[in-house]
Amino acid sequence: MSQASKIFKLFKPDLVISTGAYPSFHITYLARKTRTPYYLIESNAKPGLVTKLFYKQAVCVFASTSIINKYLVDSSNIVYCGIPTRPIKIDKTKNQLINELGFTPKKLIVTVIGGSCGSEFINSAVIDMLNSKGFYGQMVWATGKKDYEH
Repeated sequence: MSQASKIFKLFKPDLVISTGAYPSFHITYLARKTRTPYYLIESNAKPGLVTKLFYKQAVCVFASTSIINKYLVDSSNIVYCGIPTRPIKIDKTKNQLINELGFTPKKLIVTVIGGSCGSEFINSAVIDMLNSKGFYGQMVWATGKKDYEH
């Protein structure tokens, strides 16, 4: 907290943009304490601790989905804007992409994504599902580097 206080006093920010998680707690706390306007970015459907603690006094909370309303009492300062991604040009049709993957167009296609680092829990659940022989579709599975070989 002392490091954050020094940084805050040195920079004297006009506003603070907090992306949540532990590292942003201290600066967001100081913004609220000093009445410096602050904004929150919450990309998860279930808000993290920083968002839960500071959303009421935030100028605005940029949320990925309205599901966040299940966890926050007041939604008057929340803007639902999705998760920004880089623009990509897709110059192929859906059927061309399906053919490139070697998939059958009329068969179920499921995409599993556990974040950029993967998720051991999600990957284990997918393996269990596949081993149970209860899945009859096609899958694009982003395992993350750590679990890719497994």
